[in-house]
Amino acid sequence: MFTLGVASGDPTPDGMVLWTRLARDPAHEDGLGGMPSGTLDVHWELAADPHLRQVLRRGTARTGAELGWSVHVERRGWRRGGSTGTGSGSAASCPRSGAR
Repeated sequence: MFTLGVASGDPTPDGMVLWTRLARDPAHEDGLGGMPSGTLDVHWELAADPHLRQVLRRGTARTGAELGWSVHVERRGWRRGGSTGTGSGSAASCPRSGAR
């Protein structure tokens, strides 16, 4: 599904950024991964379990050629110091300042 994978980063005490880039053929000579012109809506889910049965958040992000087919989802308002793992990977927020 995501030929270049999905990454998470920029953790805060209540969230993180999820990132991917859509590419049908990552090595395509057009430099855009063989993606068409126009835009696409990417539906995403953040779950507490690998089988996506306990969905914590879901949403839609729009991307297109003008964004290099990249998708950035900034999730805030999540439980402090929380973490999740799915079949696609895992992500975690950072502990609040001063936490031990």
